[in-house]
Amino acid sequence: MIPLRLSIEGLYSYQEPQTIDFTELSAAGLFGIFGATGSGKSSILEAITYAIYGETERMNNSDKRSYNMMNLKSNKADLDFEFLNFENKKFRVRRIYKRNSKQFHIVKPAEVSFYQWIDENWLPIEHPNPDEIVGLNYENFKRTIIIPQGQFKEFLELGGKDRSEMMMQIFNLHQYDLSENVNALNFQNEAEYNRLEGALSQFQAVNEEQIQTLTAKKNEAEKSFKGIEINYKNDEDRFLILKSLKDDADELENSKKELQVLAAEQPKMQDLLALTNKYDFLEKAFKTLLSQENEYQNDLQNLSQQISSLEDVLKSVEESIVNNNEVLNTLTPRFNLLEKDKEKVNDLRLLLELKNIHKEIQDIQKRTKDGKAYLSNISNIIEQSEQTSKQLQNQIEQCSEQILDTQLLLNISDWYKENTIFADQIIKSKNELDQIQNQIKALNEKKIDEANTAKPFLKIFEGKYIHLEQAIHQQNELIHQLNLEQKLGQFAHELKSGSPCPLCGSLVHPNIQNRKDVSEALDFAQISLEKQLAEQKQLIAQKSFAEQVLENLELLNEKFIKEEAQFNQLKKQQDNHQEEFIWEKYSAQDESVFLKEKEQSAKAEMEKKALEQQFNDQLTSLEKDRKDLLKAQNLLQEIQKAEIEHENSFKIKQEQLKHHTWSAFEHLSIEEISAASKKLADEMIQVQNNYQSTQEKLQKLEQDKAATQAKISTLKSNTTERTEKLKQVEIQLQQALQQCEPITLAEVKNILKQQIDVWSNRQKIENFNLEYNKWKNTVDRLTTKLKDSNFDFVQYETLLQQLKEKKIQLEESQKTFHNANQELTWSQNALKEKLALETSFSKIQKRRSNLSKMRNLFAGKGFVDFVSGFYLRQLCDQANIRFHKMTRNQLSLAIDKKNNFEIIDYLNEGKRRSVKTLSGGQSFQVSLSLALVLAESVQAKNKLQQNFFFIDEGFGTQDLESVNVVFETLLHLQKENRIVGIISHVEELKERMPKALNIVKDEEKGSIIHEV
Repeated sequence: MIPLRLSIEGLYSYQEPQTIDFTELSAAGLFGIFGATGSGKSSILEAITYAIYGETERMNNSDKRSYNMMNLKSNKADLDFEFLNFENKKFRVRRIYKRNSKQFHIVKPAEVSFYQWIDENWLPIEHPNPDEIVGLNYENFKRTIIIPQGQFKEFLELGGKDRSEMMMQIFNLHQYDLSENVNALNFQNEAEYNRLEGALSQFQAVNEEQIQTLTAKKNEAEKSFKGIEINYKNDEDRFLILKSLKDDADELENSKKELQVLAAEQPKMQDLLALTNKYDFLEKAFKTLLSQENEYQNDLQNLSQQISSLEDVLKSVEESIVNNNEVLNTLTPRFNLLEKDKEKVNDLRLLLELKNIHKEIQDIQKRTKDGKAYLSNISNIIEQSEQTSKQLQNQIEQCSEQILDTQLLLNISDWYKENTIFADQIIKSKNELDQIQNQIKALNEKKIDEANTAKPFLKIFEGKYIHLEQAIHQQNELIHQLNLEQKLGQFAHELKSGSPCPLCGSLVHPNIQNRKDVSEALDFAQISLEKQLAEQKQLIAQKSFAEQVLENLELLNEKFIKEEAQFNQLKKQQDNHQEEFIWEKYSAQDESVFLKEKEQSAKAEMEKKALEQQFNDQLTSLEKDRKDLLKAQNLLQEIQKAEIEHENSFKIKQEQLKHHTWSAFEHLSIEEISAASKKLADEMIQVQNNYQSTQEKLQKLEQDKAATQAKISTLKSNTTERTEKLKQVEIQLQQALQQCEPITLAEVKNILKQQIDVWSNRQKIENFNLEYNKWKNTVDRLTTKLKDSNFDFVQYETLLQQLKEKKIQLEESQKTFHNANQELTWSQNALKEKLALETSFSKIQKRRSNLSKMRNLFAGKGFVDFVSGFYLRQLCDQANIRFHKMTRNQLSLAIDKKNNFEIIDYLNEGKRRSVKTLSGGQSFQVSLSLALVLAESVQAKNKLQQNFFFIDEGFGTQDLESVNVVFETLLHLQKENRIVGIISHVEELKERMPKALNIVKDEEKGSIIHEV
């Protein structure tokens, strides 16, 4: 990651916007950021990490991070950071969070936006992942790229698990963590193994013999089914002929019945046809004329009702016009006085303003009095503060005289600390020696058998073992002989005259021996052999245990010699350390005198710091009081000026009154004057509204009157028109009646009221005729067809019953054949599937064994830890190149068997010790060496031409010579195309930096960044 530009506003001490252009700083290769303590140097690094990750080292969400990080004089914090990532792509992140405008202590959640520079534009990124963009998570970013204050030694002191996780990310060691892949494969394989095992269990009974049996069963069932099927089809053909004759006879009977029903309906259909024809004729001749007559009669009735209703409305409107004219005459005199009332309302408003100005004049006079008193009081406070500041300055000088030299305290403390370490190590080494001696003694006294320890036992073991082996051999020969005798006895007992001998074939057995039973002797010999074998096994186990005891004794003796040498070396180092004690004022054996003086010095230093803080606070308070005094003086002048302006305004407004005077209303309150003004204004509004509304009503009523009269005239004209049309329709009806057969108009209306559906009736009659002709034709056809046929009903029923019984027999035979065929087919398929499953199961079993070995190999990230250790040793070797130079080849960094860091001390015969024993300066040197190597590893992994490295710690712990060595190392990095930034308050470094920024904290504007 290469920073390009950072803009900070409202973060910690950065009140006003400040921008850092890293391009010029990066071009120098080495640059620094300097400033006094608390000026805001470390806040720059925190701004970068917080902008990218939303994380900070100093605070988390439970610390009210957003509120505490925001400058107390700012209402928002704005971080804008541009950088190049590990792929040399340009990114920008902006993080803004604002304070709640109503509740000061509440800060709204941050608004975060990520952008990428594409085609000369910043394009927003949806759902950004900072870890993927930067190539590191937050924890590893602050270990290898930007190292915040207090975290410089973190990698050096990380535990094994945390360090392995970091190594995995930096060196992409996840590719070696194959446990999940192997587990996934094993899970899939086990599922397939269980599936195949379960599947095979279903086919245990499937074999070739079963297939042959089922084939014979299927052939027999097929033969039986075909014979029954032929017999059934012959009977079925005879039955179908009889059934056809029966169906025709049944159909003839049903057709005759249907024909009789339809013949009874014929008269009704003829009457319906006559009525339908008559209705159709009258509808065509009279329906339109009757509809028009009815329409005109209804129109005339409606017009008459509307004319009557409108005449009533006209009468009501004329009465309302008369009433509203009377009201308007009453309101006119009061309406003419409104102009005068407006002037009175204006006077009342002026009186209200006069009341307010008079009150403000009184308030200003009171503030003038209070201001003069405040000026007097703050002047006294300033005088007292100046005296207190002088007293605090004298006390600070007294405390400075009591504080001891810091370097002296550090040297003596280091001596006592190392002396304690030597004493503890000697005690620990002595205890280890005693423990080893006790273990050696216990092993020397350890009994192997009832009488011997390890060495004597091994001397007699060979003889005892040979003797026992010979006894076992003799016992085996005895058991063999007894078994032979027992077999010969059984053979002789089973020989019979006339039966051939199984050995020689002879039928004659002249001299059969009678042998005694040796079973009891054989059992006893077998028990003796088992005891001898158990004794042999125990003897071998005792030998193994004795050898292990002697091996342990040898190891313990070697360990005792090494520990004794280390103990003597520690004693020698302790004696040399005692000779280095050069402070006559203190005792090498008693640290209490030194600790007492150190405590008194620390107390004086703390008291000095407290007094300095009080002194600074007092100066700050004094400066504030002086500023307050100046502000108060300016404010008093403004108040006195405002008083004159208010008095002039009061006189001007008093002269503007027309109907009222100030003296008449001076005793009244603002509320009373406001009420009088409101009452008069409301009365004016009411009069004006009533007058205007009455005029509007009159105008509306006149319009309504004219409109109603016009509507009545139109309706009367429409009535005359409809009356003429009604007369014409009545004449046409009379003419139509004369052309018809003798019938009255009332009879026509009654017939048309029936609402007959002519089309439906004609369709119904036509359908009836078609149905009647259909059944008549069917009866004629079937009568002709059955004229010469002879149908035997008894023969039909008998054959039907036989056919039902044979069908049941046929279905049972077919089912038997189908089941046999299905069972055979299933078994044949099952046998094929079984063979395929057995082949697959064999492969899965072999794969299962291989996966088990792989799971053991990759379990618990063991392989990753092994690879991590390899990379860690490489890091250690590379870090030592710089560490040796910084320590002048006195110290070296190493890795123990558990992959933990330790120090090799070449000044003490190359002994190893914990990294926690290093001094502050040495810890900085080894941490810097490791951090640089880690950063180089990140650079190498990402194949970058340049890389960035920023540290905020450590230079204050170095002496001048070490600072020179570190600075030379940093300059050398510049030649390696590395960008290194440091944060420090060490002035010697500031003067030697090619590029630097200086942070100054202004009391009013906050932290300000200057380029040196």
